[in-house]
Amino acid sequence: MKGLKQENGAVAVGTDSCPSTTAKGTFRWSGEFVNPAMEWGYFQATWHEKKSRLHALTIGVYVFVTWSIFDFAIMGPSGTFFLLLAGRLAALGSILMALKFFHSVGGRNGFLVCVLLAQFLIATIAPISLMLGQVEFSIALLSIIIILFAFYVGLPVPLSCNAAICILLSLGFVAVIPTMEGKGFADMLQIVTLLMVANAIGIQMVRTTNILRRDGFLTLKRQQKLNNQLKREVEIRQFSKHILCGTVAARACR
Repeated sequence: MKGLKQENGAVAVGTDSCPSTTAKGTFRWSGEFVNPAMEWGYFQATWHEKKSRLHALTIGVYVFVTWSIFDFAIMGPSGTFFLLLAGRLAALGSILMALKFFHSVGGRNGFLVCVLLAQFLIATIAPISLMLGQVEFSIALLSIIIILFAFYVGLPVPLSCNAAICILLSLGFVAVIPTMEGKGFADMLQIVTLLMVANAIGIQMVRTTNILRRDGFLTLKRQQKLNNQLKREVEIRQFSKHILCGTVAARACR
């Protein structure tokens, strides 16, 4: 058997298409399968989990939107405030659209586009809001670290896209550091180092998790294949035994 095949409406992976997880070329640098068919099979198998993860993160997006209260307290009913508010609402709307209109696995592309759009809006708005809102530096840094953690751990998007937007968020925060009172070049260098380490840890953590989860997926499919083979062998032996008993009984009657 090669590649993926349909068995009773479900996706099954044949053992011939599932090389050992230690084999070279099985996984991409991101921990995803090199074989598109295998990756699609894994995506289908984990679709409900991806939706659940995104649904859990909607709480954080609601908090992101309610942060507009602090924006209003600092900026008042200005054009900048309404622009930031529109971006926050667009991020929330994009997440809700992904959950509402792309709830089946067939809507994968629309689902990912909505999630990535929301992620990009959050990564763009957060540093600007922290800068214009005159947020204390320690709180601002903690906010960025929390957002990075949520992105890496919670968002069900490809690691390459996730890492790119997380790095964009980090660069955006570094860009606004000079606008914060009492922060010089040494402080900026420390923060750059800290964010580099945070992104490196996040990328490696997601990569390792991707490999381990797909390894388990392959093991499960191999076990299902072996169980099906064993079941067929038992059925064949029972059928052969029935035929043999019938033959012996017919000869005995002669």
